[in-house]
Amino acid sequence: MYNVNFSLFHKHSFTLIIIEPVPLISLPLKSLNLVKMSLVSSLPVYTVSLIHGYILTLEMFLWNTPRGHKAFALKPEYAASTAVLAANQGLYNGFLAAGLLWGLHHPNKQFGRQIQLFFLGCVTVAGIYGGATVGRKILLVQVVPAVAGIAAVLWG
Repeated sequence: MYNVNFSLFHKHSFTLIIIEPVPLISLPLKSLNLVKMSLVSSLPVYTVSLIHGYILTLEMFLWNTPRGHKAFALKPEYAASTAVLAANQGLYNGFLAAGLLWGLHHPNKQFGRQIQLFFLGCVTVAGIYGGATVGRKILLVQVVPAVAGIAAVLWG
């Protein structure tokens, strides 16, 4: 662990603490069970991240293809006229996926859990809104996995 002191205009100062991650090989055998549990509790969060990575792909790159039309029940004319809007939505889904991965791989595990909970909460709220305004399928595809992820983070 390193302490780095900063001073802003000589009036305010703060300390940044940098924590180095512990290599897996140096963990005692008892800790390996915690690593396994951590991996198991991370799976729902990885799943939500993969779902949103896939949605990014559909909305940004496959919107005007038969796969995109089928996934979102689109007519080709409508897909063509809404492609820019869909690409923007896809980008936001990519931010959700990236945020979840950031939380999963953050070196400070406690802060990483907070990041995961924030982005899973965003997915849940967006999914509830989408389920109410677009279609109930969104509740199953987005909200259920996000809530499972929240449970895994809280109890994992």
